[in-house]
Amino acid sequence: NLFLEKFLYHIHPNLVLDFDDDIIAAKKEPRSITPFGKVLFDHPNKWSSSLKYFSHFIPGTGYLSQLMRKYRGIEDSKINVVPTCVDYDKFVPHEYNLSKNQIVLGWAGTRGHLKYIDEILPSLNLLAKEFPIKLLIICNQNYLPPSAIFPIENIAWSKEKEWENLKKMDVGIMPLV
Repeated sequence: NLFLEKFLYHIHPNLVLDFDDDIIAAKKEPRSITPFGKVLFDHPNKWSSSLKYFSHFIPGTGYLSQLMRKYRGIEDSKINVVPTCVDYDKFVPHEYNLSKNQIVLGWAGTRGHLKYIDEILPSLNLLAKEFPIKLLIICNQNYLPPSAIFPIENIAWSKEKEWENLKKMDVGIMPLV
């Protein structure tokens, strides 16, 4: 029933939505309501219906901005793209070694999102038949699927070594359904 959105709007009508993921695809509306959701009067189009309470939108990419315009009819004057950025004074860009004989594909995330790598594993196996690849996983759980035909290196995520470990990748991947 959009209780929280309505409540926040009545407290302060200038709500801003800042997002950097494809929320539109993730919400898959209309969605089915669980029995618990029915008790809470959940709304099948909660995401779409909540947009009217926001006065401004800050998507992290031009692509997300286009989706807001195209699929939700949000006018240009209400959208400001603020790209997710990296401080290159603090984080020195990766230096590519073109003479090495292996391409390191990398993924960083939590164990709950390892299932997305499962989705692209057949494609990675096809790629490995053509090119020497390695998959670097930075996660709080090891990922060792028996069907992978390429090497996989697991590194436990840590704040102290985050940038050092990310620089071991040649190409970052972020598979989504």
